[in-house]
Amino acid sequence: MEVLRKVVFPDATDVELRMVLSMAKQLDLDPRRGQIRAFRVGGRPVISVGIDGYRVIAEHTGEYDGQDPPKLETAADGKLISATVTVYRRGMGRGVSATAWWDEYARDTPPWRNMPRVMLSKVAEALALRKAFPRGLSGTYTPEEMDQATHATPLSPPRVELPGEATRRRGRPRQAVTVQPSAPEPEPPAQGETPLPDIRAWVDEIRAYLGDTSIPQTHRDRVLSRMGDLLSTWAVPTVDDLAALAGKGSAELAHAIESDLRGVVALTRGSP
Repeated sequence: MEVLRKVVFPDATDVELRMVLSMAKQLDLDPRRGQIRAFRVGGRPVISVGIDGYRVIAEHTGEYDGQDPPKLETAADGKLISATVTVYRRGMGRGVSATAWWDEYARDTPPWRNMPRVMLSKVAEALALRKAFPRGLSGTYTPEEMDQATHATPLSPPRVELPGEATRRRGRPRQAVTVQPSAPEPEPPAQGETPLPDIRAWVDEIRAYLGDTSIPQTHRDRVLSRMGDLLSTWAVPTVDDLAALAGKGSAELAHAIESDLRGVVALTRGSP
C-alpha cells in the first residue's frame, strides 16, 4: 500500500488513496503503470489519468481504430504554435481531431522544456480521445493538461525542426533522459536483505538507443514519450532523479521502478 501511495498520490490520506484506487478499478486502469494518479490543486485532491490510461480506456471500448501521427504547426521563425491529433472510432464516418495550442498549455517545467513536441502532442491526443470516447473519458484530464493549473509560469515556444526540413538534426541530447556517469556506486545490501536491481543498466540501454542516429527519429520520439510518462508518474524531472529515488527507497520501490524501465526497454527492443 505504501508503494502505491508513493506512486499514485504521495501525500494522500488513507481515504483519498482509497478514492483513487476505487476510480482506477472502475476504469480498469493499473496505477502502478502510471495510468492513473492524483495530486493537489488548491489543497484539493484531483485525479489525473495518464495518456497511456486514455489509450487503454479507448481500447477497452473495442471501437478504437488508431490515430494519425501528430501534426505540428510552427510560425515563420520555426517556433512551435500547436499540435493536432486525429483519432478514429469504428462506426464514425470520419476521424475526430483536436488541436492543442502551445500558449494555452506549456509551462516552465523540465518535461515541457526538454520534450516540447512530445508534451504538446500528448495534450492534443488527450483532447481528441476525450472527444471520440466521452463515455469513458469525460471529466478526466491528463497530467500534461493539468500543468497549466498547477504551474503558473508559462514557457516561451521553442524553435522546432519538423520532419522533412533540410536542417533537421538527429540524435540531439535530451536532458530529461540523461544519467550522469559519475553517479556513485550503490552500497551492497546487508545480509538477508533483498538486493536492489541495477537501475543504471536499464537506463544505459535506453540512452544507447536514443543516441543511435541510425534509428528513425519517430521511433526515438516514441521512446521519449514513454520516458516522459514514466518521469511524470514518479513525479521526478530526470532519470537521474528516478535512479536516485530507486536507490534511496525500499527494495519493493526499486523493483517497481525497474519494472517500469523494463517496459521502456521492451519498447526499444521492439522498434525496427
